[in-house]
Amino acid sequence: MNRAELKRAFLRGVFAGAARDGLVPDISVGAVMTPQPFTVGADCSVLQLVRLFHEKQFRHFLVTDGSRLAGVISDRDVIPFVGASGGADADALEQVTVADLMSTDLITVGLDTPLAEAIEQMVDVGINSLPVVEGTRLVGILTSTDVFLSLEQLLLTALPAHVAVG
Repeated sequence: MNRAELKRAFLRGVFAGAARDGLVPDISVGAVMTPQPFTVGADCSVLQLVRLFHEKQFRHFLVTDGSRLAGVISDRDVIPFVGASGGADADALEQVTVADLMSTDLITVGLDTPLAEAIEQMVDVGINSLPVVEGTRLVGILTSTDVFLSLEQLLLTALPAHVAVG
């Protein structure tokens, strides 16, 4: 099972239970986020980061300094640096770190933040991921993929049983 299929199966249970309990409008970020996200350190080189983008097939990583959330870096932050053709010199990419390119003006949400509120923030600010924190501790990430898969499962829950996707 690939990552999306695993997430679909999980979300199917979330939305079926929420619909059964009459709680669909009250879905929280904590219910649909990706817990324990893969993170990178601020000292990670851009060369290592590009390899991780390919290996993990992620579009963004949360950056941590020890246990502290320090920033977010996306493939959009890196593309201008490596060029559209990806032909940047490996030695140059080894010299630049994530700390040099990451965004540090972070918007975060909590586990209990209503999903609709988090989506509104993502759309208003124009971002595709939100770190999820509990106090100062990083506990997850809400990505546009999480939102799309949640919407898919919510719609499938609301549709007649004879309509199936995928």
